[in-house]
Amino acid sequence: IGAKALHTHRTHVRIIRTHVLLCLFGFVAKIKRMAKIMLCYVRKSWTPKGSNTASPEQQRAAILGLVEARGFVCEWYEDIEGHRSGRSEEGRPAWLKLKAQLTRTDVVGVAGYDLSRLYRNVKEFLAFIDDLEKMGKRLLLCQELIDTGTASGRAIATMLVTMHQLQADRTSERVTANIEYRRRVLGQHHGPIPYGCDRVKGKLVPANSEATKDHEALLYLYASYVTEHLSYDRLAERMNASGYTYRDRRRQPRPWNREDARRALANHQIYAGHLPLRRDSQGQPTEVLYNTHAPIIDPDLCTQVAREIEGRRHSTRRGSQQQYLLGGIAYCATCGRKLAGYHKNCLLYTS
Repeated sequence: IGAKALHTHRTHVRIIRTHVLLCLFGFVAKIKRMAKIMLCYVRKSWTPKGSNTASPEQQRAAILGLVEARGFVCEWYEDIEGHRSGRSEEGRPAWLKLKAQLTRTDVVGVAGYDLSRLYRNVKEFLAFIDDLEKMGKRLLLCQELIDTGTASGRAIATMLVTMHQLQADRTSERVTANIEYRRRVLGQHHGPIPYGCDRVKGKLVPANSEATKDHEALLYLYASYVTEHLSYDRLAERMNASGYTYRDRRRQPRPWNREDARRALANHQIYAGHLPLRRDSQGQPTEVLYNTHAPIIDPDLCTQVAREIEGRRHSTRRGSQQQYLLGGIAYCATCGRKLAGYHKNCLLYTS
């Protein structure tokens, strides 16, 4: 009976051992099946009309074919809303989300259409490749047929991204030179359109008064600043109370704030018909091209604004040395701000 019990015990041990091994093999197989996710990236960039470039649909199709041929499963990340530059990772939210997923155990690497969709910056690319190597992951590229899992693939990818950065830098230089020519020789305005203006063939003109009150608001702002000596905060409050709205870089209306008032007043030379070419760290023009377009508002009013700004700047410097008995004690009964004093033409002002 003892021998029979021992035999039964050994049989049970063998069964349990076999069951454990089968579970272990199944777990390993499951891990292997899970570790087949390829993070696939699609980016749409700005290109001139008629140029030969791959659409997001073409990129997806090419990436899908390459990834499935390797036995992996695609997980998509796409920056296709507007212009997403490859010169920097900033401004590419989907790419940043993709990079955050690289630490997952089921991810084997990253796939893209071509190298320029991912990077045009050598420094950032080399840092990315180094991170992939440390995590044991790879980069697959459809057009170049590159796999950075090999030494030759990494070397070719490094050479290609160097050429892409060179191309991007030369393009940037040509664009900058063209902008400088249009500004200095043709007298055309470039950049965000100043408040209260429209731009026609590079020249600034007053905003259409039938469609918006922006030009009217600009005149009101300048007149209030010169005649009432209001601070930027008070000007913003006055503009909002009068029903005027500011327009952001996308030309969308919103309430005025202190910085909007300061910026509009600092553009007095533009509104007078001149074009500042360079500014100092304080935002003051250091090089100006005169009479490049018709004045947006009366040049005499712009001159008065310039004098008021300069006068306040000097009075602020002197005021830093001036002692006021009620400094830091007196407050405005209306808005609750501290009262500040400054001198101008032997007169004392408060704001």
